[in-house]
Amino acid sequence: MVAKDQVRDPTSAQALMTEHEQLKAEIEAREEKFTTVQALGEAMILDGHEASQEVRDKLEVLGREKTKLLISWEKRRIYLDQLIDLHIFLRDAKQLEALCASQEATLSNPDVGTTVEEVDVSVKKRSEERRVGKECRSRW
Repeated sequence: MVAKDQVRDPTSAQALMTEHEQLKAEIEAREEKFTTVQALGEAMILDGHEASQEVRDKLEVLGREKTKLLISWEKRRIYLDQLIDLHIFLRDAKQLEALCASQEATLSNPDVGTTVEEVDVSVKKRSEERRVGKECRSRW
């Protein structure tokens, strides 16, 4: 879980999150086994088993390792959430940048046409750009 991920888009980041959630399901599926081993160890200690100290030590190690695993899983989940958010942001910013460049090119062109038809086309084009711009603003 410590390898750096080569993610280039929101879809691949989400795929990593799905994979990570499957790991959590696997951890949870083993919870019953953990609880059983822990109960067995505690019973051995209470019964005064000759290896009680070793059992106690192993239970402590097992508990620490489980805690480390859960903390590590949660840190990775947060990282992947942030990674997904980053790639969504980058995708949206790229789309907005393209839209701005397109509108800038249209607006910097002083030619609005010489005939009524050309002017109508120009007006419709600018109206569509305004609509798209409003849509983008409401999205962000």
